Amino acid sequence: MFQKLVATALIVFACSFNAYSQESAFTGKIIYEYQFLDPSTGRDITAMLKEYFGEEQHYFINTENYKSLDEEGGLKQLYNSDTNQYYALNPTTGAIEPTDAGVSTSTMVEIIHHDETITILGRECKKVTVATEDDKTVYYYDPNLRVDPKPFSKHKFGNWDAYLNATNGAIALRYDIVAPQFIMIVKATSIEEMTLENAEFDVSDFQ
Repeated sequence: MFQKLVATALIVFACSFNAYSQESAFTGKIIYEYQFLDPSTGRDITAMLKEYFGEEQHYFINTENYKSLDEEGGLKQLYNSDTNQYYALNPTTGAIEPTDAGVSTSTMVEIIHHDETITILGRECKKVTVATEDDKTVYYYDPNLRVDPKPFSKHKFGNWDAYLNATNGAIALRYDIVAPQFIMIVKATSIEEMTLENAEFDVSDFQ
């Protein structure tokens, strides 16, 4: 179960494609920082868990692929849309293991859109909750910071396709994973647009 939560935590997550401009899709880098809370007391337990999760996620995405590195440049996850393969670091063995991204990890229960908004990095972000049978994730996203959902439409692992359906391709700038063991808050600290070629998402570079 804990390994499943790690995968869910890394995946930041295509129904509405009408008049979508490929040129308007975001490509670049987003840096997120981690915070962990005890779900029963609200106590900050970041220091306890940062050795396992790290302190930051450096997330790179182009029009077809994404990858996440830790603050030291080590690969945490990578997705290739051509093969629909998701690769993740197994923190126990240190190996990078492939997974068929077409297979869902948990059953969806509900998706709830909320009226409230918050501001992150000067961007007004909407709120949506995605609940599965195992956990609940609350996402805050800027509707104007988007990717084209089509290349990611087969990505069911971690319910990424469900998230893109719920936000029309918007990228989350914060997401809170509420699980029995902890609450994990992942919040963007910087956004940088950049050109990223598909060759930069080759898993063999990390093996």
